[in-house]
Amino acid sequence: TYWLQRGASAGSEDSAAGCCAKFFRPKPVPYPWPHLPPDRWPPQYSESSHCSMQLFSCCCQLFPLPFGDKYDNVAQWQPPYGGGFPCSCAKEYDPNGLASTAEALADVATSIPCLFRCCVTYQQGCCGLFGGRTGFAPNTTYMPANMAVGESDQQMNDARDCGGYWAFPKSFTNCNGETVCGKLPTPPNTRFKDKDGNEFAPNTNVAPGAPGSKVIFWAHGSAWFAGQSADFLYFFGLFLSEQTGQTVLIGEYPLASEPRFCSKQGGFFFAEALNRWVRTYVKLVELYGAENVVVAGDSAGAGLALATLLDVRCYLKPSFPGIELPDYLIPGMPAGLLLISPFALLSDSSWDPAKFPSMEKQAPKNVNLGKHPEEFGLYDYLPYPNGYTYVPVIYASKYERNRLDENLASPTLATPDQFHKLFHMTGLKVFVNYGDQEILKDQDKLLCDKLRQAAGWGSNQVTVKITANPHDLPCVGGLAALQNVSFGPANKPGHSSVCKAWHEVLSWLAEDKGKGGLGWDKTIGSWSALKDWKPVCAAPPPQC
Repeated sequence: TYWLQRGASAGSEDSAAGCCAKFFRPKPVPYPWPHLPPDRWPPQYSESSHCSMQLFSCCCQLFPLPFGDKYDNVAQWQPPYGGGFPCSCAKEYDPNGLASTAEALADVATSIPCLFRCCVTYQQGCCGLFGGRTGFAPNTTYMPANMAVGESDQQMNDARDCGGYWAFPKSFTNCNGETVCGKLPTPPNTRFKDKDGNEFAPNTNVAPGAPGSKVIFWAHGSAWFAGQSADFLYFFGLFLSEQTGQTVLIGEYPLASEPRFCSKQGGFFFAEALNRWVRTYVKLVELYGAENVVVAGDSAGAGLALATLLDVRCYLKPSFPGIELPDYLIPGMPAGLLLISPFALLSDSSWDPAKFPSMEKQAPKNVNLGKHPEEFGLYDYLPYPNGYTYVPVIYASKYERNRLDENLASPTLATPDQFHKLFHMTGLKVFVNYGDQEILKDQDKLLCDKLRQAAGWGSNQVTVKITANPHDLPCVGGLAALQNVSFGPANKPGHSSVCKAWHEVLSWLAEDKGKGGLGWDKTIGSWSALKDWKPVCAAPPPQC
């Protein structure tokens, strides 16, 4: 956390260029955009570029201005609270180039041959070496999802037809009582077609309530800049499947390095990302049944997950000629909505510290821990103000982000009627976790208040937990880096805020429905984290 904060603090200051080490990363694709002339490619792919993909500076030079030979001569720039991409005095800003470099930095683990496999093998228990410890997933495996689930971009290092990753039990019992190993369990009543078009029931079908009969559909965080589903598979996907005994699907979506999704005029992610997520969600409901689906997401993915349900609830209403169906017959609300550090407010006012004081209060700061050790871990790592302001503009147009009627690009700004429809006779249960060290803390509190108001104050349909974490730390490497690597006597998961966050997630999944949880069967899966990661609170406990 400390080094993340130091790097983000440096990335927020114009004078910080070149303060960090350099990273090596080979080009992933020789001709990444064959349908575009080379002069339109991001500068990182140009052999003559100042910042070739073969060797480039770290995140310190990402913000706030474009790359180029004259970077150091560019005057300091502060973003106006009106949004939009800046133009430097050296050259016009290139959002694809910025995103391409950020994506490359985040994809180091999947760029180096075999490293992804090593990370997955480690998370599965290092061939039995650490298999007995909570946090590992020795009984869980994975497989890539196809393009019907999601879509990768040209720069990602997985297969071009990879739509995400499934995590599921290595072995399970099918509906006929047979043990099946190494295959993805399919929900009851699944039907396949043979080459002649005849339907048949695969031997992977499981009984209702059995392992693999439920699915968590996860939209991973990225800020639309960096990260891919492969990373989040070993960050927490395998762990979550191991603990619950159910299937986890982490979808994929293209990032801002793609010129077709982002230009100097802003981003076009909103419509395509949302439409794809809605289509995949509807298909999962068709296969598993809405009561067996949990829609989840972290950071930017949490905003996409929330927008998906708002879209489904308000616009996928079945219609018959001359018949208007009541709201309670609208299909498709899942059993639960799980949001970790939601990034769901992207309006131009979202980064105004006058409206959201935590943006400035929790912004990264250079801390002298020798003189002030009490300030360790008190600030976020998200770069503010300069870096943060690019992200909303990349995702959607100014109109879509700021509209006050039926807003899906900034779902926190959805109307009270939209939020009400999420809960009206649906039984939807919502869990939100965010950190009290986040710059988005005040934004997330606003969202939680709106959800609670829509569900009814005092209702158990909305559960909110606040942990002592910076933004999205439980998901962005926090579990693997802070829990599994720190083995030995010093490892005290009961004192870890990351472990506490996941303990609360699992508690919500297992809690009785009458008490606000989903009531998942604890005889299926490990659930060992409920015991081993039970939070230990110092007295007096501020929140436990």
